[in-house]
Amino acid sequence: MSNENNLEKSSQDYKKSQYGSWYKKSEEKKKAEIEKKEESLIQKFLNIFNKK
Repeated sequence: MSNENNLEKSSQDYKKSQYGSWYKKSEEKKKAEIEKKEESLIQKFLNIFNKK
């Protein structure tokens, strides 16, 4: 019985660590996309002003 409980706990720990890793990667990706959007907006403004 104890072995089954340990297996269950290790399975739950594994799922949590997998989710944590996925969540961290997702957050990093979102931040990178936001920075890219900000950069492209700045670039658009610069292009508008440079044309004149």
